[in-house]
Formats: sequence, structure tokens, C-alpha cells
Amino acid sequence: MWYRHPCSYKCTDKRIKYAVFSSLDTILYQVLQLHFQNFSDVYISGNLFIYYEQGNPESVVAPDVFVVFGVKNHQRRSYKTWEENNKTPDFILEITSFATRSKDQGAKKGIYAFLGVK
Repeated sequence: MWYRHPCSYKCTDKRIKYAVFSSLDTILYQVLQLHFQNFSDVYISGNLFIYYEQGNPESVVAPDVFVVFGVKNHQRRSYKTWEENNKTPDFILEITSFATRSKDQGAKKGIYAFLGVK
């Protein structure tokens, strides 16, 4: 008998405003887009879910801005590493505030190290 795994992957989070960045996020995102505009194998995004463990939708993180080299530059509703030949971001930027400091410099930093972000 065939069994379908019951997990599902969200595309947005109510805590994250889809496609709306703070001013600083927007500026940095636009600068990176401009810098890499002629590269078809550089993906730049931000406030987008990155799923890093297939079958476990709880293994997710959403950086403010991130860059991945070596993957096609096209729109995605979420970034699933296993659909991208296990390619994880090469660069991640978190804009830290007093309210998010412990999460950004604690749990998220640990996840980024686990993913091999330098």
C-alpha cells in the first residue's frame, strides 16, 4: 500500500510580510540584484522560507536577505535545498534588532553554521 507523508511546506509565515522588506532590507536586496543582474546562476531573495530537511517542514529558516551561487535565478515560493541539488545559501544577512537579537545570534546563527554558510 502506498503511503503519502503528511507533511506540507508553507510558503509564507504570518510573522513575515511576503515581498515586503524594511527599508534597509530593500536597499541591500536591490543592491545585490543590481550587482548580479547579468548572472543567470545567482539567486537572491529575502524573507523567504529555506527548508533544509526533506520530510520535516519544521526544519526551516527565513533570513532577511540571502544569496545562492550556482542555482538558476527564477522566482520561488520557498527554497527547498533538496530541490536545488542540496545547495544552501552562500551568503546570509540578518538585520538584528533588540527584539530579534537573541534568536538571530543564537538559533538562527547555529542553523546557518549547520548549513555551511560562511
